Amino acid sequence: MKLYSSIFAYLNQQEVRVDHLFEAKDRPYLVLEPGDILSLCPLLINQTNQVYEIGFPWLKPTDLQHNNDQLNYQLTLEINLRLSVLKIRGEVLDSATIEDNKQLKEWKEKLDDRLDDQVAKLLQILTGLCEKIFAEKVGKNKQVRVLELPEKFQQFQTSDAIKPFIIALLNKYNLDKNLQLIGPKLRQQLRRKAELMPVGNIQEMDAYCLRDYTRRPGLTAAEKAGSRQELMGIKRHQDYNTPENKFLVYFAGKVLYRESNLYKMYPECEKFYQTIKQFIQQPTVKPILKTLHRFKPGKPNYVLLQNPIYHGFYQAYLYYIAKRSEKEKLWTFRNQLLKDVIYLAFTTTFLRFKDSYVEPLSYLTGFPSHKQGQYLNHDHQVFPEIRVFLRDKVYVFQLQKCRNIKLEDYLMTVEIHDLNTSNIEVKKLLFPIWIFWYLPSNETLKQAISYINKLSDIESGIILYLHKPPNSASEKGKIQRITNQKIWVCQIPDPMLDNGFEQTLQLISILIKDKLLNYDQ
Repeated sequence: MKLYSSIFAYLNQQEVRVDHLFEAKDRPYLVLEPGDILSLCPLLINQTNQVYEIGFPWLKPTDLQHNNDQLNYQLTLEINLRLSVLKIRGEVLDSATIEDNKQLKEWKEKLDDRLDDQVAKLLQILTGLCEKIFAEKVGKNKQVRVLELPEKFQQFQTSDAIKPFIIALLNKYNLDKNLQLIGPKLRQQLRRKAELMPVGNIQEMDAYCLRDYTRRPGLTAAEKAGSRQELMGIKRHQDYNTPENKFLVYFAGKVLYRESNLYKMYPECEKFYQTIKQFIQQPTVKPILKTLHRFKPGKPNYVLLQNPIYHGFYQAYLYYIAKRSEKEKLWTFRNQLLKDVIYLAFTTTFLRFKDSYVEPLSYLTGFPSHKQGQYLNHDHQVFPEIRVFLRDKVYVFQLQKCRNIKLEDYLMTVEIHDLNTSNIEVKKLLFPIWIFWYLPSNETLKQAISYINKLSDIESGIILYLHKPPNSASEKGKIQRITNQKIWVCQIPDPMLDNGFEQTLQLISILIKDKLLNYDQ
């Protein structure tokens, strides 16, 4: 196999050794040799045949404990039945991986702003936008009419998308009301235990008690009871420490308690938090809570499957786990998701130019659900051409996903037709685009300059990124040109702001009209 520290190192064919510390933010690459057989690895994103991008590692506290609290992940690859270990550095640890509040404070002191909840929210926003845009299903795929994109962006509400997942869970399974109902009526089992008790209190004796009775000295019961007048008898007591109650206390009293505490600024979360607080203070619940240090939900018993309220909480738990698993996958592939959003934003910006025109029946095709973070189905895409009439020129914009990874993430082509000349002259400008979640390292930017300088037929290259590590966002975005180089580096405005996507569309418009085409001049 061949290894490259970044996408630009791959484009420049500058390999690194297997012991290199790879930075996930730089989009490192792995290329298999002919005949290599790679075992399944969830961290690898298939780009073309035998070429893989290494995604962001989903880090857990145990990963950091084994690496001196560094945000490093050991990726084990099996190629041709031989194992190789790569060191991948992430940028942040998701705070949701830590369930204990005490541990959360400890990790906050260790990691500071690298203990993060921003990425999870951004994933909600970006997936929410893509799902809103690709809402119409046609056959096996989804699609959106290109002309509808500006309206879709305008209608999208960041505040709705960013609402914590627990609110949807509360509404879907009516958890607050059901916890209030089940709290005083927890299921119990009647346990029987042999123990010494006064003779007058004995109501039942089993074989063990009878054996103890026959072994005692004396002829009568009074003699066998001795001076304290006590014999072994069966004592019945109510036991609440059942499998279904352990599950309920674990899920509601620990998982949902923490989630609702995190989002108490929402009234429904605050109300549910108080309900859980009352629940875990019940005398029947406290002993169960103390035994849950190593509890992990397993196969459901009959009660969790059949009792309506217990089953509702179990269904909510399965939904919670599925969504958390989905987030873990998207965490790795989030650069792919960002690329889709940027494609949609550029296309929308073209349409927002005055006097723009696109074929009315132009559509973009999407997958029924994302594939490794991608909603856009580029393999079955007809990339729309959008004509824009600006003064005495006609500009034809097109954004394409190239089949050849050796080119770029996207290629923006601009054809300029000058209406003032009698000759039919067409000027074609090429702008390759690369997209990163985080600002790439200085070494990767040097690699980018080196590669772009070799491309004689392009106007300039564009690098777009969302955050400066670890989570420094920009309200309105930034556009900077690297001095004496034909490369623009742009920070996308923060999508978490209410007008974040509107700011993104404006930034792209400024980039195209004022910077790339010098339209104002």
